[in-house]
Amino acid sequence: MIELEGIGFSYGKFPVLRDVSFRLSEGERVVLLGVNGSGKSTLLKILAALEYPSEGSYRYRGREVTRKMRKEQEKVLRREIGILFQNPDTMLFNPSVYEEIAFGLQEIDAEALDERVRTVSELFGISHLLERSPLKLSGGEKQRVAFAAIFAVEPRLLLLDEPTANMDPRSSGWLVDFLQEQEVTTLVATHNLSLAPELGERALVMGENHRLLYDGPVSDLLHNDRLLLEANLLHRHRHRHGAVEHSHYHLHDWS
Repeated sequence: MIELEGIGFSYGKFPVLRDVSFRLSEGERVVLLGVNGSGKSTLLKILAALEYPSEGSYRYRGREVTRKMRKEQEKVLRREIGILFQNPDTMLFNPSVYEEIAFGLQEIDAEALDERVRTVSELFGISHLLERSPLKLSGGEKQRVAFAAIFAVEPRLLLLDEPTANMDPRSSGWLVDFLQEQEVTTLVATHNLSLAPELGERALVMGENHRLLYDGPVSDLLHNDRLLLEANLLHRHRHRHGAVEHSHYHLHDWS
């Protein structure tokens, strides 16, 4: 479904991605790990064709994605790939939640629009918010609305950037359960290692050097202290108990 070969990207003189290569098959559930600044968000933007690599090649379903791709190809890509940003405020612009969910459906000329909006709103637990302004909701509610608007058009690939960042523990649990029930390819970016096994079977780890450090099973990664330390996803922390001092590893599992 996705093929990246030697992808590089820079903002001016500052490299964000260096020689990143991997493949993503249809139906896979993959978690993209790395500390802030490692390039996770930029990589997702490239996959959604919101940015274009300065080096390497990106192919989606066998066709190369470039600035010069045909309008028909771009339309298919926009329809089939949904991206959820970490900050939902950048995605919400309609007067009501109803119109926010309906917007994408109108763009693809969906049939039974009202029924689909209400079905999706029930699925996401936001039916009671349909007449509200999305801009006046809590952070977690905004995240659900933005996700519902993306999910309504039935994308083949979901790119989620720190989707639990604005959610409380209950909502985070709901999101994990929801994603596990869906038959859709997902790539979820996070630095929360405690959620990684729930979000995917395979892990991609970006290093602080903006290179891909690991591509393999999540279960193997969580037992690889050397690699987790290199990626700054694990740290040693000292404890004092009276006159006794010891240290041990801590995972980075902030929500």
